[in-house]
Amino acid sequence: MPLPPRHLRTLLCAAALAGAALAGLVGCSDGRTQVVLYSPHGRDLLALVEEAYEAEHPEVDVRWLDMGSQEVFDRVRSEAANPQADVWFGGPDTIFARGAAEGLLAPYRPAWADAVPEASRDPEALYFGVYRSMPVLVWNTEAVPPEEAPREWDELLLPRWDDEVLIRDPLASGTMRTLFGMILARSVAETGSPDAGFE
Repeated sequence: MPLPPRHLRTLLCAAALAGAALAGLVGCSDGRTQVVLYSPHGRDLLALVEEAYEAEHPEVDVRWLDMGSQEVFDRVRSEAANPQADVWFGGPDTIFARGAAEGLLAPYRPAWADAVPEASRDPEALYFGVYRSMPVLVWNTEAVPPEEAPREWDELLLPRWDDEVLIRDPLASGTMRTLFGMILARSVAETGSPDAGFE
């Protein structure tokens, strides 16, 4: 189904670029069809997506902008009247649900849609999950022996880990916002207040 030029389609899979490229898009100065992608997946993965997609579709010029998933959402929302991206690739479903609720997403149903569990997709075909993930703890095995490594998030609060923990900026990262939200929700469930979670 053709979509107007620069109408943002949200997809969580690089394979879905095919549909976006075939739907009405803006041309580039070199004659190729330009597809603009906003994503939190990092430069290395996005460069691979660009290279692999353009190899299969030489008529398409994939352009991407790497930023945190919260930053993608903020940018898409600020561009609502004049969208600059064609595809939003990646982020937690909580952010995509907010985008759907705010009318920022256009429906698109990729060929692989039926392979995605109902719990991992929007009923209106506004977004589809590619994988489920949990924020996990990782550690440098040369600096921390496995028997001393933290096993749960709360263990990171122990004095042993003061000034030793690196996290992504929660203002930019939807995943970190999800993690912080989990901590606050647990605090509310256990105490009736988010105070212990903030502490």
